[in-house]
Amino acid sequence: MKQVFITQHVGYDENRDEYFDYLDHRWYQLIEKAGLSIVPVPNNGALIESLLDNLSPQGLILSGGNT
Repeated sequence: MKQVFITQHVGYDENRDEYFDYLDHRWYQLIEKAGLSIVPVPNNGALIESLLDNLSPQGLILSGGNT
């Protein structure tokens, strides 16, 4: 199964003063139908570098950004 990275949105919870990454569940359904395996990419440069050092994805899906 081909492995691809997918970007995520950034959310913010004012009550917790906390940022988080998120991805709509429908992406998982679409990717499964395409016969791919996805790795959600965190919005953190150091973690992205670590993923690239340890994995060899065959593609990248840019899921859209924040508005």
